[in-house]
Amino acid sequence: MTLHALEYWAIRLHVVPGAVAMIVAPAAMLVTKGGWWHRLWGRIFVWSIFVALLAAVPLAYFANDLFLFYMTFVIFFLTLSGYRIHIIKRQNYRGGLIDWIGVAVMALAGVGATRLGLSTGSEMGFVMLIVGLGVMVGAAGDFYRLVRSPRHKQAWWFIHMGKMLSAYVSAVTAVSVVQFHWLPTTIRWLWPMAIGVPGMFVWSRYYRNQFRRSEGRVQVRVVAGPVAGPARR
Repeated sequence: MTLHALEYWAIRLHVVPGAVAMIVAPAAMLVTKGGWWHRLWGRIFVWSIFVALLAAVPLAYFANDLFLFYMTFVIFFLTLSGYRIHIIKRQNYRGGLIDWIGVAVMALAGVGATRLGLSTGSEMGFVMLIVGLGVMVGAAGDFYRLVRSPRHKQAWWFIHMGKMLSAYVSAVTAVSVVQFHWLPTTIRWLWPMAIGVPGMFVWSRYYRNQFRRSEGRVQVRVVAGPVAGPARR
């Protein structure tokens, strides 16, 4: 197979699963969390992202784009860690080798993107710097969670939601960068993050309040105990 043919098929292998991931992700967000449909759409999203990112590696090579190469691994491990949290929570948040590798790769990608940003004086350099710093902060948070298990019993839920939404925002960013050439470079790269990050905080706060109210109702029932019937003579 020639390099031209490899690039041809890599593009198609990247675009088709990527489009599938973009479609099914909102479906997973809107259906009942933990239900059959949520798990189905979630699995389709994960595997679509994996295939699309596998094809993105040769595309980064053909484009001679080191930043794209870094971001491919970042999105991959965001998705993987969001999926694996279901496994890790059953192990008292003790991660396996793949989780430690993921944190290391994320940190290295963040450092690499930051260095590219500092060495690039253009508008794109600012984008690389912002993204690189954000990736390093995320890697530090993952490292902390692997070293010290979260105490809140619903911590896994918020980690899962945060990772999957971050992967989706990253996928939207990729579409914006490739398709929205009419936007300035900085806006084309950062508008999904500018909308997605506050949205994640709002969504997280909403579900935290939901969990608190649910726990409050459980505590009231436990404290009150069963209602005694009238005493018999």
